[in-house]
Amino acid sequence: WSDIVDASADVVIVAPCGYRLDGAAELAAAVVADGHVPPAAEVWAIDADAVVVRPGPRVVDGVEVVAQILHPDRCGRPDPALARRIR
Repeated sequence: WSDIVDASADVVIVAPCGYRLDGAAELAAAVVADGHVPPAAEVWAIDADAVVVRPGPRVVDGVEVVAQILHPDRCGRPDPALARRIR
C-alpha cells in the first residue's frame, strides 16, 4: 500500500473483478478510508466485469471509460452505470 500512496497519483481507479459497480464502490471507499491512496488523488470505482475483464468489444468500452475519467473535458463524463467517483 505504501508504494501506491508514495506514487502520488492524480487518479486511482479501483476495478476489482466480480464486484460489479456497487461492490467496487464499497471497496474503493474502504481503500480511501484506510488511507491506501494518495491524499489528493481522485478515486473512481468502475464496473470491471462490464468493461475491463471481458475480452472482445467491451475492452473498447473500458478504454472509453478510463479516457472519460482521465479527460472528461475531451471525452465527456463516464456513464454512471459503469463508473462512480468516490473522492
